[in-house]
Amino acid sequence: MAEPLTSDVLGELLGLLAHDLRNPLSALHSNVGYLGSLSDSYDEDAKEAIADALLSCDGLRTVIDSVEILSHVLTGTTGFDRAGFGLGALIQEAASGTRPLAKSHEVELETSESCSTTNARVVAHRDMSYRALTGLIRNSIQHAPPGSIVQVSLEEDPQACRVLVSDDGTPLNQQIIETAFTAVGQITSKSLRGGRYSRGLGLYCAKVCAELAGTDASFRADAPTNTFVFSAPRDR
Repeated sequence: MAEPLTSDVLGELLGLLAHDLRNPLSALHSNVGYLGSLSDSYDEDAKEAIADALLSCDGLRTVIDSVEILSHVLTGTTGFDRAGFGLGALIQEAASGTRPLAKSHEVELETSESCSTTNARVVAHRDMSYRALTGLIRNSIQHAPPGSIVQVSLEEDPQACRVLVSDDGTPLNQQIIETAFTAVGQITSKSLRGGRYSRGLGLYCAKVCAELAGTDASFRADAPTNTFVFSAPRDR
């Protein structure tokens, strides 16, 4: 009979698997990156193969991050310390990290002028904030039609800053606005029109990362296009 596993034990095992997977992935990414640095001597097909391999490494890293997040959920991990940081730099970093994915989907990723000029500072766990925001951007990229634009913009008020991620893809199904950001919702969203499933349990992990960061990830139902919102409290 298989050994019964408690949530804590399963969580710890998932954490170990995530750790073990990172090492070979890092080596693979470094070696492919090295081959890419020699690309001047390659034909176009070889260059495209290297670019695809690097993108696949990025996709695997996203899934590994999601396994790690599940580990945190199952073990009830806490201790994600919050500190003040500049929101503009985080947005630019998230945009830069997801542009290769946008290119592969033939989608343009644009950030508004306010994202690069803002002096806003927020209080949160920075790494988890980055993961939450990139999770929303990745979802928009995956569901945006080719040739369209995924727009990242910023709203500010005295209490909070909100990063809006908008796309022209099929909007999130009204029936699952709440459940799409849950674990169970990921199971149903995979086969539902407008379910907006994205790789690595995208919306669920974005929500969990946001909560661990002390921020929030949500859907804006009254927007003219599909719009996700990453909200963080201001640093006062």
